[in-house]
Amino acid sequence: MLFRSKLRLVDILKGYIMAMLEEYRKESWQRLAKKVLAYRLVEEALRNRELVRPDICEDCKTSGVKIQGHHEDYSKPLDINWVCVKCHRKRDKILRDNRVIEPLTEEEINTCSEALRSYREKW
Repeated sequence: MLFRSKLRLVDILKGYIMAMLEEYRKESWQRLAKKVLAYRLVEEALRNRELVRPDICEDCKTSGVKIQGHHEDYSKPLDINWVCVKCHRKRDKILRDNRVIEPLTEEEINTCSEALRSYREKW
């Protein structure tokens, strides 16, 4: 009897994990779409000379190196920090390390529960 309850728990957890993965995939695509849109808007602004790529890194003031645009927030696509590759990596690491993982909202919990229910119904 204990073995069956463990198997049932494993099935429930498997369904929950599958539901969470599906939600993560949707969010990942949305984040990727924001990034791609921001990159394209920057490329277009550079072509139209609305933005000018500087020759000096904003952080380390190095010149003569490749300068890249760094977005702090992709919802503001033309708000860019122009930094060298080395400083860009540092900024990305800081953003990754400081990323706050917020607890699930009631709506997210309900969405996961619905996904879990639909997953169970399939099997």
